[in-house]
Amino acid sequence: MTLNVESPRVYTAQGVPISVTGIAQVKVQGQYEEMLLAACEQFLGKSEQEIQQVALETLEGHQRAIMGSMSVESVLGSDVNVQMIGREIH
Repeated sequence: MTLNVESPRVYTAQGVPISVTGIAQVKVQGQYEEMLLAACEQFLGKSEQEIQQVALETLEGHQRAIMGSMSVESVLGSDVNVQMIGREIH
């Protein structure tokens, strides 16, 4: 599923407020039985909208944490999405 991750008023490492929008592709990795079982346990009986909300809140937290560790110059001068590619969230 594709999610738009919006983080209004995120503070950089320097305390400067910025607004950030990201796009994320979310999927459960079926190759690891442990992860698949955990996802089934957590999401069984939930609607797609409820699952999207959980994923969105988790991703927004990670997005805020990344922006909070960067300077304004780093955010403006680099390709931030490289930090999110391939990141596994457990």
